[in-house]
Amino acid sequence: MDTKLKNIEIVKMMYKLQADVESLNSQVNLGIFDASGARDELNILNAKQQRLREQLVLSKHVT
Repeated sequence: MDTKLKNIEIVKMMYKLQADVESLNSQVNLGIFDASGARDELNILNAKQQRLREQLVLSKHVT
């Protein structure tokens, strides 16, 4: 896959994960989820975001 297209896909996934984080936070605030379960889910989402950020940085890094 072309690097530019791959980067676009990574950015799209990052936006989706951010939307998931915001949705989860909203659900916690409304009392739909308990804080302990949401904390685990947020940790998973944040880890995924971090991995995607690292991929994006590495793809932009010029050696």
